Amino acid sequence: MRFRPLILTMLCPLAWMWGGWLPTASAVPAAEFQRHIRPVLEEYCYDCHGGGENRGGVALDAFNSTTNFTAGHDLWWRVLKNLQAGLMPPARKAQPTKKQKELIAQWIKRSVFAIDPLNPDPGRVTLHRLNRVEYQNTIRDLVGVDFDAPGIFPPEDTGHGFDNLGEVLTLSPMLLEKYVDAAEKIIGQAVTPENHALFPESRPCGPGWPARVRA
Repeated sequence: MRFRPLILTMLCPLAWMWGGWLPTASAVPAAEFQRHIRPVLEEYCYDCHGGGENRGGVALDAFNSTTNFTAGHDLWWRVLKNLQAGLMPPARKAQPTKKQKELIAQWIKRSVFAIDPLNPDPGRVTLHRLNRVEYQNTIRDLVGVDFDAPGIFPPEDTGHGFDNLGEVLTLSPMLLEKYVDAAEKIIGQAVTPENHALFPESRPCGPGWPARVRA
């Protein structure tokens, strides 16, 4: 039947999509760092992370030149997390003001990770396949076939207690083969020479519909 390849395609998983997270800054506002950021770091952070001190493997004075101070993305990401969580500077140390903390945080976001507030990056969106239960219910609702997906497809991985997250719903070659086999069996049950329920010979006439549709 000429519709068979079309149905087979519809019953198999769709394509996947990956997107980037944060772009790399192409231009570094060194003057802003030297004028506004470095003085705050010197006052509150260099006792432990400057002047030869690198507690926790963090040496902030290693980024004083105009060419390399935004190179350490991993380091600045740690600085940002600890600063916003109130973990750094430690509670026993003098603390920067709320305005100074926000100044550093915004500089890291804009200059190190090149986040543009006027053109925000929404992150990535993952197109994901149906899990076993979703597939079984969809087949039943779509073509009226009771397909035992949990008994045929392997269990899904889970993330955060859920088995329907796109990030964990991988598609292995073996699972793809099972999808193709399942689609063939489902088509065989749903479409037979005696039963064209999926593609009726006629449909009600109306605006935009042909008077007759052939299978």
